[in-house]
This record gives sequence, C-alpha cells and structure tokens, in this order.
Amino acid sequence: MQSVRDGHLASDRQRVTAERLDAVLDRAARRHRVPGAQLAVLRDGERVVVQTGVEDQDRGTPMTEDSAVPSGSVTKVATATVVMVLVADDDLELDQPVGDALGVAGLDRGLTPRRLLSHTSGLPSDPADP
Repeated sequence: MQSVRDGHLASDRQRVTAERLDAVLDRAARRHRVPGAQLAVLRDGERVVVQTGVEDQDRGTPMTEDSAVPSGSVTKVATATVVMVLVADDDLELDQPVGDALGVAGLDRGLTPRRLLSHTSGLPSDPADP
C-alpha cells in the first residue's frame, strides 16, 4: 500500500499527517483552480481530514470538515462496484424497486438500481433546482 505525500507516492512507512495532506490538497486546489476541497484519509483506524478554500465563492464561506459538497462523477465507479457486489452476493436485484430494497414506502416503483446506475432514473442532478 502506498500513500500520497507532497504530490508523490510514499512508502507505507510514511505516516499520514494533516500537515502533509494539507500541503497536497492546497497545491492541487491552486493548480486546478478549485475554489474549495476536502480530503479524508482513514488508515489503521486513524482519520485525518483537511480542507482548503471556500465552499461558497460568493459569500466567501470557508470550507470546513462539515461542508456539504456534490460528489459528482468521482464516485460513480465506487458506487457501481458496491452495487454490483451486492448483486453478486444476492443481496440486491438490479431491477428491484429501490423503495423495496431500502424499505421506504412511496418511492416511484420505476426507480431501480439499474436505472440509477445508468443515469436514466429521471431524478434531477440538483434536487434544489429540478
């Protein structure tokens, strides 16, 4: 296993510290002109969280550990992998209504894991702006 240190990979013997992660995140945010970002690492039961920049450019609200940000495309592969593991283990069916799978009444019966994974569920990308 390797970890990130100063923008490069370091050996397992390197301890993940907030200072190292903060430096990597700050540099990456500046390089890619990202107004704000968060990064969390969990290793051997130790949780290290850092953030940089702002969560709201107009208001200048600083990014915090508790700032809610859209995850966007970065989580698509991880989400699909977890869903397919559940399917392989017979714990979930791709065409089962999500409401049934979660035990939540009142959801559209056409809302299935397959449609969610293929982005054909009809859900808006921003629920606040349908």
